Amino acid sequence: MDKKIKKICITGSNGFIGSNLLKFLSGKREIEIFAFKGNLLNKKDIEIFFETHKKIDQIVHLAGGFFGDFNTLFSINVTATNNLLEQAVKHSVKKIVFASSGAVYGEPLRGKSRENDPLNPNTPYGLSKMFAEECIRYYSRCHKLDFVILRFANVYGPGNSKGVMYNFFNSIKEKNKLTIFGTGKQRRNFLFIEDAVRSIISAMEYPEKEVFNIADKSVYSLDEVVKMLKNSNLNFEVEYKPAEETNALQVLSEDITKARRIMNWRPAVSLKEGIERLKDHEL
Repeated sequence: MDKKIKKICITGSNGFIGSNLLKFLSGKREIEIFAFKGNLLNKKDIEIFFETHKKIDQIVHLAGGFFGDFNTLFSINVTATNNLLEQAVKHSVKKIVFASSGAVYGEPLRGKSRENDPLNPNTPYGLSKMFAEECIRYYSRCHKLDFVILRFANVYGPGNSKGVMYNFFNSIKEKNKLTIFGTGKQRRNFLFIEDAVRSIISAMEYPEKEVFNIADKSVYSLDEVVKMLKNSNLNFEVEYKPAEETNALQVLSEDITKARRIMNWRPAVSLKEGIERLKDHEL
């Protein structure tokens, strides 16, 4: 007897992570992919999607926003998620995999943030992702909906059009210099796109409700990233400007022990290798 084909809805399939996930899943016979194409802020669009595509087993929710004030981010990250969940439970979807962020923690309490740490976001983006997570937990408590929440670090790689690494490479290519907003001492985890996609695949297969940090093993200051770029034979100037008020997070450092132990996921691409691969693609 043939194995039952899983029907998967992916939101944000045109985005950086979504397009790479689609590429990875293409041709897999055990999965049927339905890319959501409507407006998640329009409940009618979502209703039509689920009426058209019957018996969706699982949602991989990657759509969201990073830029803007809190009202904008709340609408894109929270209201849209709530609209999706409302129709998901109505149509008996069994599970959602959600792309969250390490920004939900705010500053780490003990060097590295762990999944059971309190959430104290200090950016509008982190706050909106925290509320989106709470929507998922609410629907899970009140309905038969499983979930896996993935708290990503800074995802980067060829084809991305936002984030620290994109800004650095784009600025080097166009101006032969890069700008650091702040002192350069801000520390960040990074995550290469292939590792992010593998974590989503693992989450899709994981059978229980859970939250996982997904990041590289190492944490780097922005100044250290600049040094790595220069060591890769890139020549450019560096300028420093005052940090933006909406980007107050000084340290994004995630402990990935849980994902390694329970989900058997671990990052394969170091930042040094990722920079070389990005350089070959972008420059």
